[in-house]
Amino acid sequence: SADAGSLPQAGSSSLPDFLEVGLDAETRFRRLKEHYIALKEEQERWDEERASLRWEVEAEQAKRKEAEEAERIARAELRLAEEARDRVKEDQRSIFELRIDQEVAACREELRQRD
Repeated sequence: SADAGSLPQAGSSSLPDFLEVGLDAETRFRRLKEHYIALKEEQERWDEERASLRWEVEAEQAKRKEAEEAERIARAELRLAEEARDRVKEDQRSIFELRIDQEVAACREELRQRD
């Protein structure tokens, strides 16, 4: 494996070490091969990181969709519960009004019998 010093640095005006003047073909080839291997290893690391990030993004998107669906279901259940509560309130109001009407009728009947 090549050391970091053998790789060209960004913005560096010097040539990669395999392009140095006066190198024999074998040394030039060996340095070029080391440079190539180092670049391929770096590419593999980037590819692995990209795949890992893609997996994380997809997992987060799935979680978000699940949360949105759970929220939609919760809102629907809340709406149904509120509608049921309103129906119960209306039923109780109707029952209360019916009892009052019955009590009024009973009181009127009692008053009529007294007269």
